[in-house]
Amino acid sequence: MAEPADPREFEEVPGLSDDEEEDEEDQWMEEEEDQSVLCLFCDRCFSSVEETLQHCSSQHNLHLPELISKHNLDDYGFIKMINYIRSTVSSSPICYFLI
Repeated sequence: MAEPADPREFEEVPGLSDDEEEDEEDQWMEEEEDQSVLCLFCDRCFSSVEETLQHCSSQHNLHLPELISKHNLDDYGFIKMINYIRSTVSSSPICYFLI
């Protein structure tokens, strides 16, 4: 049986500096702003998640934050629910990036 490696043999992994972390966060936020959000039930696209939630609440009577709270959904449960809704709603259109 092989001997376990001595952890002192490995070099320290350099951490990200604060500047690098902020740059990555800024890049992530910029990417999110350029995307559109597709309604779960119809072919409408919105520029933000908030607009989509508002639309789902008013037009489709789906109050997603209340549903998440009521069923105590964690991230995995939320993703499963969204995927289930998407799979049961037929002929969902593709939502393209807003330019």
